[in-house]
Amino acid sequence: ALMEQQSQIHFFAKGLTSIVFEYTARHLLSLSRHVTLYNDIHVAYIQADHMTSRDLVFLGSLSGETEQVIRMALIAQSKQAKIVTFTTSPTSKLAQIGDYHFVMENNATTTLDVDTKSRCQLMLILNLIVKAFVQMTDEERLS
Repeated sequence: ALMEQQSQIHFFAKGLTSIVFEYTARHLLSLSRHVTLYNDIHVAYIQADHMTSRDLVFLGSLSGETEQVIRMALIAQSKQAKIVTFTTSPTSKLAQIGDYHFVMENNATTTLDVDTKSRCQLMLILNLIVKAFVQMTDEERLS
């Protein structure tokens, strides 16, 4: 199973995507899972360099080209961590790195110079992943 009890779970993204990851990380923490959410890129790189095949890393970038997120993915990949990526581009650098990749549809346009695209799809996908984990945990406890 992807989210085994023994695995360490890590989240990293920049901008608005990091807010959705923070919500999911808190949700998993409330379920007594060991979760780390990185806000400091330097700490994220250091920790990625110490990951193993027992680590599960969730990385998000709508474009799939955010330099810091790609670098984190490459470091974690070199340590055999399992990588789950979320982008809107299946051909992006980040998508190519992920062991498990989720493609979100987001064609929103804006005249603003800031990213205001919705992360609702990301929230839904992560919520389904957490619900599946809870169900799996309940089944294991009952058997």
